[in-house]
Amino acid sequence: MKKHIILLILLALIVRIPFFIMVLQNPTTAYTSHDSVGYNLIATNLLHNHSYSMYLSNPEIKDPVRTPGYPLFLALMYGVFLEKTVFVVAAQLLMDVIMVLILLFFGKVLFNEKVGMIAALLYTFNMHQALFATQILAETLFTIFLLLGVLFFLLYLKNKREGIVLISGFSLGISIFIRPIALVFPVLPLIFLIYKKVHGKIISVFLISIILLPFLWSVRNALVFKRFFYTKIHSVNLVIYNAPSIVADIENVSRNQAKDTFLKYEKEKYGLSDYDIEHFDDNPALCNRLAADAIKLVISHPVSFLKNQMIGILHTFIPVNIGFTAAVLQGKGSVIKLRPIYRESLQLILKAKVLAASKLFVRQRIEKIDFSIWIFICAVIIYQFAMYYMVVKGIGRYHFNIVTLFVLISIAFFLIIPGEVGEARFRVPVEPLIALLAALGF
Repeated sequence: MKKHIILLILLALIVRIPFFIMVLQNPTTAYTSHDSVGYNLIATNLLHNHSYSMYLSNPEIKDPVRTPGYPLFLALMYGVFLEKTVFVVAAQLLMDVIMVLILLFFGKVLFNEKVGMIAALLYTFNMHQALFATQILAETLFTIFLLLGVLFFLLYLKNKREGIVLISGFSLGISIFIRPIALVFPVLPLIFLIYKKVHGKIISVFLISIILLPFLWSVRNALVFKRFFYTKIHSVNLVIYNAPSIVADIENVSRNQAKDTFLKYEKEKYGLSDYDIEHFDDNPALCNRLAADAIKLVISHPVSFLKNQMIGILHTFIPVNIGFTAAVLQGKGSVIKLRPIYRESLQLILKAKVLAASKLFVRQRIEKIDFSIWIFICAVIIYQFAMYYMVVKGIGRYHFNIVTLFVLISIAFFLIIPGEVGEARFRVPVEPLIALLAALGF
């Protein structure tokens, strides 16, 4: 086993070293996503101005949207390593290697040694994960704590040791502290605890360990904004994604045009300035007001809303975000700007316009991406569909015992919950769990 562990670590490092070299040669590659820029600004403000703000020139404007787990980690890394991006990426790639060992251990304990070894090996060659580990994004840090929370919970269900459920709860709480997408996820393990008739004391300890950090941040928001809330990201998504998509369906325009239309309507309705609209996500009260109007629009057009939610879910299942991957591998700034086309392609396919969707894909992707990058993209696509197939095979072989059932529902939760804003990035947190179930198939 020691030899196997050493071999896995070496293989995982070999797979990830080229990605590290890519960032080492061009650190701006780590900031391909718009969210990376936001995290960087908050971390920089924390380090230099002791302010949780995205505005270096106006650090007194506090951020009510992004939860603090990743910016705090980033600020710590910046403080220790003199704001060198490569050290953050190195740490994240090492976390990704650690996840290989976590899968090895838990696969062995929850199933058997062979399953643990196969799961670790499958994750070792997951280049999609390695790609996201190179980004100044919360994905890798979030994934490791979510994975520990889920696997320690499964270990508790198997061994019934009280200390384990505390570790699980605290890990899940940290994951929520990093990314609010996990905010309602603890309802799932809670249902399992109630079903198993676990003592109320254990359930209480589990829940307290989960809500501790998110509650403290909510108290911070109450002190800063005079409103008790955890994050306004859900309201922001309603305003910039859900409502504009419905307007786009009604008026048959692009979502960007629809967003401008919706925000113009809101501006005129409430007599707002251009500054108010541009920075509405910095104002919780205004954010609530605009989100309330977005919810009314959603309620009045449920079919359009559900259609867009389903397209987003399919988007999350797609093996790789081609435009983002090309941007990372070619280096931000040197890549041809690729506009999002998945949603448009899916809408054309749903309208039985397959030829039009194919022409769009060829024109916007095939002709604009280097052949070498297509090799990488195709490798990820083949890997991902093989994993999906082996998950189905594994579940079919082992049926629905409590472990596989919980893992499967956890995967479904994180693939479905992003809804309309979904993309391949939202699959990152459950890739280790997909590897665990795929190992059963192998």
